[in-house]
Amino acid sequence: ILVNINQDRYFMQYIPSVSGLRAFEAAGRSLSFVHAARELNVTPGAISRQIQSLEAYLGAALFTRSHKRVELTPLGRDYLADIAAPLERVAAATARIRERANAGPGDAAISVCAYPTFAIRWLIPRWSKFYDRRPDIDLRLTTTLNPADFEHDDYDLAILVAAEDTRRDGPRSGSQRSRDLI
Repeated sequence: ILVNINQDRYFMQYIPSVSGLRAFEAAGRSLSFVHAARELNVTPGAISRQIQSLEAYLGAALFTRSHKRVELTPLGRDYLADIAAPLERVAAATARIRERANAGPGDAAISVCAYPTFAIRWLIPRWSKFYDRRPDIDLRLTTTLNPADFEHDDYDLAILVAAEDTRRDGPRSGSQRSRDLI
């Protein structure tokens, strides 16, 4: 079911309690109110009340409950699948802000995504030279065979491998700059 929310309306009225969402996500992932309670540092009763409140808000049961056991309903499975990624993005954004807020003066970090072979053969051997020149910058390297996804990943830059005759179209076409960093 696709729900089209009028952009002029205040969309926050459609978002349930964040503590209820956190409780549901943790309990749904572990299929245990006890494990969710330990993870969130609350009591199992608090998890149960948060989930009951969320179920009342949604007007749907998310769990079937039996003696010392819970299972997701089909609606609960769908809802968990829909909210897990957005909650992870909120957690990642929060961690980034907290890290930046707690950074001291002169602290800087650059997150680099690179092809593994390039990182091993070219980048890592030059790492110490960069550090000698810029000890105030913390380089964070992630290697992957997949293209960097700047929408969902927290990379400042990506080093891609492409065939020599590959043409690069798109919004960044023509805006690449070459600069000796090391």
